[in-house]
Amino acid sequence: MKNKKNNKFLEAVVAHQPDVVEIDLRNTDVTDEGLGKLMNGCLQLHPDKVYSNKKGPEFLAAVANKHSDITEIDLIWCDAVTDESLANLINKCLNLHPDQILSKRKGNDFLNAVAKSHSDITQ
Repeated sequence: MKNKKNNKFLEAVVAHQPDVVEIDLRNTDVTDEGLGKLMNGCLQLHPDKVYSNKKGPEFLAAVANKHSDITEIDLIWCDAVTDESLANLINKCLNLHPDQILSKRKGNDFLNAVAKSHSDITQ
């Protein structure tokens, strides 16, 4: 059964609870766009503490821009993630080792970005 959480709910979280550190958005009507706004506005929120499989390019762009100090991220069940959005993430999050990104969407864009931004990796 879906609960009533949607993008308007996320706007309220950003406006009234920007220091939130964990949020369960499973079985809700939130979108990738709403999740992106959440990550742009809640700077204490680690991406892995957002429980949702709706994460995609907007979410990852916000993570790359506002949470670039992350060292791990689990996107294994997030089918909206793209190879291009993973490339952007690895280019901007220099403390994020490619092996610490769990995703089924790693492709040529991601690999080219790794070669460029993490040239020190030998294995």
